[in-house]
Amino acid sequence: MTTPEEIERRVADIDMPRSARRATAAKQVADLAHQRSALASQFGDIESQLGNILAAARGDIEVSELAAITGIPTADLTRWLEAQKPVRARRKKNTPGSSSPLGDRDETGPRRPEGHERVSGPANDVPASNVLPANS
Repeated sequence: MTTPEEIERRVADIDMPRSARRATAAKQVADLAHQRSALASQFGDIESQLGNILAAARGDIEVSELAAITGIPTADLTRWLEAQKPVRARRKKNTPGSSSPLGDRDETGPRRPEGHERVSGPANDVPASNVLPANS
């Protein structure tokens, strides 16, 4: 009769080729995933650079003209250009003696054009000339 130790050894011998294939597959997948991640990062950087260059050249050459000259599809050029995040202006700090950072806005809403005033309720911005007199 076979001992428990002999059974374990036989099972290990049978499983060894499969375990080696599994380990090899796992190592290959991990290696390729790391390579892919590095390339994706480089790809993103290149697309960002393309968008920056396209945005900077906007006043000198149109996308359609650039597409005709380079042979790059207009859709690709447009996608790279539109993927650029607009540069936001920095806010000025409110210093003592300066006006409110809200300007002519109140605390609850956006800036209103001249001649508009708040009537009653947050959604009722109308020109002052359009306000009907209240019935007393």
